[in-house]
Amino acid sequence: SADDQPPMRVTDQDGAVGLRLTQARLLLDTLSRLSRYVSTIRGRRKAIVVIGEGFDYDLTDPLAAPREVRDLVRNMVATANRANVSVYTIDPRGVSQGGDDFVDIIGIDHRYIDAWIASGQTMAQNQLKVSQEGLQVLAEGTGGFAAVNTASFRTAFERIRRENSTYYLLSYSPTNDRRDGKNRSISVKVTRPGLTVRARKGYIAEKGRAPAPVPVIETRAGTSVPLREALENPVPAGG
Repeated sequence: SADDQPPMRVTDQDGAVGLRLTQARLLLDTLSRLSRYVSTIRGRRKAIVVIGEGFDYDLTDPLAAPREVRDLVRNMVATANRANVSVYTIDPRGVSQGGDDFVDIIGIDHRYIDAWIASGQTMAQNQLKVSQEGLQVLAEGTGGFAAVNTASFRTAFERIRRENSTYYLLSYSPTNDRRDGKNRSISVKVTRPGLTVRARKGYIAEKGRAPAPVPVIETRAGTSVPLREALENPVPAGG
């Protein structure tokens, strides 16, 4: 009979579409703002380390993530690349198969517990995979890396330190100066054997008319340029 069949519906883990969207907005907007802030630091590599579980949107499926979220990701990656910022993401859940998330799924009639466990574990594992892929998109799009499904956080931090302690800072002026918002690929190759190149794969050109520069810190009229630049600089400036 129909009563003997397990239910087919499992409630979404976070329970609220609005909450997922708000969390994604906060993360991506914060990263964009921070990238713009540290963009005033010139002539050196900059890194942002994100410790968190990412967001529950499948960025590989255009129909799974809202247009707003995909635009926010695209804008965040573009802003970080223009600011020469590499984002490193670390999933604090360590080695996981989604079991920690599984405990948050609502209860169900004990008669269907086996079917519920199977469907609930599958959903939790899928959400874990999606959130980790989101962390990888943010990191790899900016020249960093994602430490996911690992408990070796010491190794991850040591690698971040090593990558940001010794590096070559290369730049060039592109001949294509059109503000068309399109992706421009970058390929960095070396002729010396035994070396591994870690570099951004490209950047997104700005779109539309160039906006007027917005000061990071509001200053009084008449403040000298050197003093204003020193105030806006996130690191100490001598002289």
